[in-house]
Amino acid sequence: MRDTSLVLGDEPDVVFVIDVSDSTSSNFRGTPVGDQNRDGRSNTILDAEIAGFIALNRNLVDRGLSTVADVSIVAFGTSAFIIDLDPTTPGVQVTTKAGADKNGNGIPDVEEALSGLRSSGLTNFERALQEAIAVLQSLGTAPENGNVIFLSDGEPTTGGEYLDEATQMRTLAHNVRAFGVGEGSQLDTLRLIDNRATIFTSTDELLSVFQGTGSGAGATQEFIEPGLAGVTIYIDLNNNGQFDPGEPSTLTREDDPSTPDVNELGTYRFTQLAPGTYVIREVVPDGFRQTLPGGTERAYSITLAANATSIGNDFGNTVSRATNSISGYVYVDVDNDGNRFVTIAGVQVPQTGLPNVRIQLINSVTGVFLQTLTGADGYYEFVSIPDGVYDLLETQPIIFVDGKDTPGTPDLAALSGTAINDSFKSLRLFGGVHATEYNFGERGLKPCCVSKSLVLASTPANSTLAAQYDTNARFKITAGSSGTLTIAGIPLAAVAQLYSEINLPLAMSVHNGIAQYRIGEGESVHLVIDSGSENRNAGLLTFSINSSELPGYAFLGANTNPFISLDVNGDNRVSAIDALLIINQLNSQGAGPLTSRTQHFVDVNRDGRLSALDALQVINHLNWRLQMESGSEGEYDPGNCQNEVLGPAISELLFDDLNAKRRKYRL
Repeated sequence: MRDTSLVLGDEPDVVFVIDVSDSTSSNFRGTPVGDQNRDGRSNTILDAEIAGFIALNRNLVDRGLSTVADVSIVAFGTSAFIIDLDPTTPGVQVTTKAGADKNGNGIPDVEEALSGLRSSGLTNFERALQEAIAVLQSLGTAPENGNVIFLSDGEPTTGGEYLDEATQMRTLAHNVRAFGVGEGSQLDTLRLIDNRATIFTSTDELLSVFQGTGSGAGATQEFIEPGLAGVTIYIDLNNNGQFDPGEPSTLTREDDPSTPDVNELGTYRFTQLAPGTYVIREVVPDGFRQTLPGGTERAYSITLAANATSIGNDFGNTVSRATNSISGYVYVDVDNDGNRFVTIAGVQVPQTGLPNVRIQLINSVTGVFLQTLTGADGYYEFVSIPDGVYDLLETQPIIFVDGKDTPGTPDLAALSGTAINDSFKSLRLFGGVHATEYNFGERGLKPCCVSKSLVLASTPANSTLAAQYDTNARFKITAGSSGTLTIAGIPLAAVAQLYSEINLPLAMSVHNGIAQYRIGEGESVHLVIDSGSENRNAGLLTFSINSSELPGYAFLGANTNPFISLDVNGDNRVSAIDALLIINQLNSQGAGPLTSRTQHFVDVNRDGRLSALDALQVINHLNWRLQMESGSEGEYDPGNCQNEVLGPAISELLFDDLNAKRRKYRL
């Protein structure tokens, strides 16, 4: 049966996610709903949201799910919190039955909890989804019984990227619906949660959906299980249960955007058929099992008279039971042999794993899209995967030279897959496959990614400084105090990744060109930007560290070259001219603190002072180059950087400045 209920499942777990940010205190048009939360303001957006969820809870009761459906509530503003749903038990009770009335006051506990909500704060989708995920995990919800209904009146104004959370939530709950309330809502942000998201512009529209199925007086919408495009429907001429060559067939349709009032998704049609009896079947798509029509034949037998039409011959499919898994590692492959282990003193030892590398598992047919980050040891795992054909993808850590990707057990041939750079394609996971050691190797760091650094230090509050960068620029950032590091100006086409002092990937949220990372006092991190272009056109980044608890921001050391500290005049070379510029500056103003921006990058050692030590570092570097290259001019061209491996092991790559890197590896 094609279900038309907003809440699905025989024993549904339902998470109401409700926006209570400041903007929900605005008025909402449509039929008045009164002061639902008794805050002295009637007919607000929050009142409409509460009325909608109360209507949905009563609908569950009317459907006979009063003692079956488990309901939870997550409210969110600047942060998010799980609402206590048992007024008689100490602590926060995450869930209650739809019809429960624990304190016997005649008001269902769900309605009583909703009526206590108040408007406050900003809008944080990320925290809202994180708390919804926590609820589903604590309940141990079966995905087919999982329902998340998300209401918001706007778009995120705080928090980080939330696509990861939305993706994870869809693995825990098969029915995730998102709705905007009011004209301030943004479909593009809501559709990262639910690609069918719609916006209610009045209380009438909201209540007509939440009170039931969108039918009856005043109804404006009907919510049904979505159609499935691209499925082969055929006339089984010989009734052998197989799609044979020459048998008439058609594909179910995509929705036609030119007919907004008609949803063609999943529809099919055979025309110009002669009178007679026809057996209609489908080719069940990979990753699904057929639920309609039932019986052993799984087909429709249709008899047509002249000029007759037969409708309602629907085929139902559901995602197959999740029984498969796949796992592996992202690691530094010292000898680039595709083996995750090395032999030391006769003992097999795993090589260094890379944490926080993004791994994706995608089934383009069923729409399953899973993401995860590798753990501290480089390990990733996907479990409870529905039957289907999948692509396994790694997001390449951009400071590393790409290594070998090696399949594990079962091998690629057994899974009918192929290995393509940073991916394993068309893996057939059916019937309880548990694939392991599907690994992604990285050879080592690219020298071009460690030769450009930018140091930030503590400065007075409210400072936001800028820096230019080019392709594959690397910036070192040191926090004067703990807080949220914010980097703005990242092009949407660029890849931005964050690494620790020992070049291990860090988890950083990036949304709409803004990256954020929670940084500790004194912590140093490295930001790497890859514009994806061969043209080294400079871009502009702004940096700030902001903490509401602790004072202290960050700023760019403006008198140090952000790319090569020894390159005083910024000509992308290190030469005697750089030393001479420092000496001239010393002669004109003397040694001492640098309190303003100078004409050249004279603070070579980044101590905030002009001194002979700055010139000495350049001179020492030139002397060393002369010794190493037997009579050369002592100049170094940092632009000549290829994808060679800088060193044999990640533990040896603890460098901060150009001098140390060149001395050790003699590049």
